Amino acid sequence: MGGDLGEWLSAGLKTSSELTGKLKGLRDLERQLDQVELKKELLDVSERVLELREALLQAREEIHIRDQAISDLEAALAGKQSVRRINGLLRELDSDGCPTEVRICDRCNSVEDKLVPMNRLSEGRFICPNCKNSVSEYNAPPLPDL
Repeated sequence: MGGDLGEWLSAGLKTSSELTGKLKGLRDLERQLDQVELKKELLDVSERVLELREALLQAREEIHIRDQAISDLEAALAGKQSVRRINGLLRELDSDGCPTEVRICDRCNSVEDKLVPMNRLSEGRFICPNCKNSVSEYNAPPLPDL
């Protein structure tokens, strides 16, 4: 009986050792699974961060486009406020709001929304370098002053 008990104890220890090894393997597997889950969650978070970054970049671009549109509108408004019609011709105004000697092409202003200074041909006669429109202060169309 003593030999059987020794064999039984030896077999029990061997089985215990095998089970301990298997348990260690299961724990390692569990850690690996935990790492896989962690990596999966990290990938999910990384994907969301990239989506957020893309949305922020798109919003930034839209803000830039709107800012540019606002700047263009402000410049156009400032341009409209820097001219006045006097004796039928558009005249540029100085910083005090007084008319200067610079005549602005009415055609370019109304058709192309541009403030194009006209060149003086002779006393009282002007030509636009952009559209070649020529006017005379003496025969300017009778338009109301602005």
